[in-house]
Amino acid sequence: MFSLVAEILSIIGFMVTLWVAISLWQLKRYYTFKGRHPEITRDIRKYSSELSQLLDSNNLDGEVSEVTLRRCQSSLKALRRLIPRHYIKPVKEAEKAISICITDKMTSSRTSIRNIYNKLITVESDLENIKKDEKWRISR
Repeated sequence: MFSLVAEILSIIGFMVTLWVAISLWQLKRYYTFKGRHPEITRDIRKYSSELSQLLDSNNLDGEVSEVTLRRCQSSLKALRRLIPRHYIKPVKEAEKAISICITDKMTSSRTSIRNIYNKLITVESDLENIKKDEKWRISR
């Protein structure tokens, strides 16, 4: 009888341990994102602004846009690890567009740069929506 109670309590203890571990992981992810959110948003806004200026100018310099794209790709990778799952798709699409543009040496192509710019605007909008959603989030 005593061993049955001990087994049940050990199973309950294991479930509580799993729940605590998952909660800690979510809290860590939430607060890491909350701390990095302004910095990453500023970086992505800067890169999209640089791409916009390149598109407005008549001279698309492939080297300049490639450097900007690589920096932007790095910021998107950092962002992908931090944002909620339902916001990941636009980030992945932007990363993929950047990778294709760089590997196919299309950094001076107006169409590919405009496509990336549009995807970055979508990511920026998602980041703003996440920030707005934080106001409604129940504090832990």
